[in-house]
Amino acid sequence: MKWVAHKLSQLTVWSILVLALLLRLPLLNGSFWLDEAAQALESIRPLYLQLEIAEDFQPPLLHLLVHVAAYFSYAEWWLRVWGALIPGLVTIYCTYKIAEVLFSKKVAQISTVLLSLSSFHIFYSQELRPYSLSAAVATVSWWLLVQAFFGLQSSSKKLSFKLAFAYAITTVLGLYSTYLYPFVVLSQIFYVIWKEKAALKQYFASLLVSGLLFLPWLPFLYEQLQVGQSLRKSLPGWEAVVSIPQLKSLPLTLGKFMFGVLNIEPTPLFLISGVIFLAGVSWTVYLLWQQHRKFLFSRQIILLLCWLIIPIITAWLASFAIPIVQPKRVLYLLPVFYILTTGAVLELQQQHKNFWQMLVAKVSRFFGQGSSEPKIETARTVWLPVVATVGILLFLNIYSSMEYYLNPLYQREDWRAAQQKITSEYAHDGAVIFAFNTAFASWEWYDEKSYPFFAVGNLTQAEVGQVEAKLKKASEYPYLLVFDYLRDLSDPDRKVEAALQNLGYKEVDTFAYPGIGFVRVFARQEDVLSYQL
Repeated sequence: MKWVAHKLSQLTVWSILVLALLLRLPLLNGSFWLDEAAQALESIRPLYLQLEIAEDFQPPLLHLLVHVAAYFSYAEWWLRVWGALIPGLVTIYCTYKIAEVLFSKKVAQISTVLLSLSSFHIFYSQELRPYSLSAAVATVSWWLLVQAFFGLQSSSKKLSFKLAFAYAITTVLGLYSTYLYPFVVLSQIFYVIWKEKAALKQYFASLLVSGLLFLPWLPFLYEQLQVGQSLRKSLPGWEAVVSIPQLKSLPLTLGKFMFGVLNIEPTPLFLISGVIFLAGVSWTVYLLWQQHRKFLFSRQIILLLCWLIIPIITAWLASFAIPIVQPKRVLYLLPVFYILTTGAVLELQQQHKNFWQMLVAKVSRFFGQGSSEPKIETARTVWLPVVATVGILLFLNIYSSMEYYLNPLYQREDWRAAQQKITSEYAHDGAVIFAFNTAFASWEWYDEKSYPFFAVGNLTQAEVGQVEAKLKKASEYPYLLVFDYLRDLSDPDRKVEAALQNLGYKEVDTFAYPGIGFVRVFARQEDVLSYQL
C-alpha cells in the first residue's frame, strides 16, 4: 500500500508540473522587451565578456546560463526556457515537496496548483531576467533545510555533510543570481539560530564556504554601484522608473501576489476580493489563536514566517538607502505565501471539523439521529475560511491568467512587430531617432543594426540648436521616426520635435504598441502631400 501511495503522490506531482508547463507555453516566444533584449545581447557576447556587466545591476549567473544556451539557438522561446521556464518549474516542484513535508499532501497539492495558475509566476517564468532563477534557487535552499530539520533523516537535528554541501552550493548560486539573496540567507540564519541550535556549527560552516566563493565578485559589485550612481545623476528620473515609493512597495507586493499581472486599481473586483481575503486570513489567525495556539508557534510555522517576513522587511528597510524592493524582485516569496495561507486554512479546517464532529455526536445522542442542524453548521464552519482565502486566490489566479493570455495590455512590449512595421513601410526612405546614447537594446536585437538610426543622447541639458546639429545628417531621409519610449527621462521638453521642425519636417502620422507607446512619423515638407496621398 505504501508503494501505491508513493506512486500516486509522484503522479500528482508530475500532473501539476505538466499543468504548469502547459500554462507557460502560450506567449513563450513573444517579443523581447527592453530589459530582456539587453540581457540577450550581453549573453551572446564572447565568454570573456560575460563578466563585463557593469551597467546591469545583477550578478552574472543568468548571463552565463543564457550564454551557454545561446550556443544552440537565439530563439526567444529557447533562451527563456533555460533562463526562466525551467527555474519556474523547479520552484513549483520544490514548493510541493516543502508543503508535503511541513503539512500534508493536500496542502502541497493546493499550494502548488495555486502557484501553477498564478499569472505573476507565469509571467516571470517567461521573462529572460533573473527573477525566476533566483526564486528557484531560494526554494531549493529552503527545501534542503526542510529536509534537514523536518525530513525522515532529521532526528539528529544536525545538517548532514551531504545536505550541508548542497546548501553551500545552492547559497553560492543564490548570491550569484540576485543581490537580494542575502535577505533570504538572513531569514535562514534567523530560523536556525532560533529553532535549530544543534545545527549551528555545520550551518555556519556552509555559509562560510558560500561567502568565500562569492568574494571574487565584490570588485565587480563595487563597479556596478558606481555606474548606478552615475546613471542616477545623469538621468534623475531613472530611479522613479526602476523603483517604487517606499510606502507603496509592501502593499503593492501583496497586491501582485494576489492579483498577478493585473493593474491594481480601486475597482469593485480589487476591493471586494481584497477585503474577503484579508478577512479570511484574519479570521483564520484569530480562530487558530483561540483554539490551536500551539500550531501558530510550531516549528514549521516559524520557518515559513521567517521565510516570508524577514526578507521583505529587511529589504524594505534597506530600500531607504538603495531602492531595491519591487514585487518581481521578491518572487522567491510567492511559494511561501501560498504554502502558509493554504497550510493555516486547512489546519483550521481540520481543527474545526474535529470539534464540530464531536458536537454533532453529542447532540445526536441527546436528540436522536434525526437532528441535521449541527451538520449544516459544521459545513459552514469548515468551508468558509477556505472559500475566503484559497477560493479567492484560485479565482483571481484563473482570471488574471486569462487576462494575461488574451489582453495585449498585460503582455510585454512588442518590439518585434514595431521593427517589422517600420522596416517594411519605410524600407528605403526612412531612419529612426533615439533620444539616448545608442539604439534601444530591444530595437538592436530585432534590427541587428541593418536599418539607419541616429542616437542623439541625453537631451535634458542640451539646446535645441545642438540637437539640430546632431540631426543634420538625418535630414537626408524623407521620413524620420521618433519613439516616445522613455523620452520623459531623456527628452522631457521634446527638443527632438523642435529640431526636426527647424530642419523642415512636419509630423504626419503616429502609431502605437502597448508598452512602447507612440512612434511619431515626420516627413520633409515637400514629402508631406505625397505621404498623405
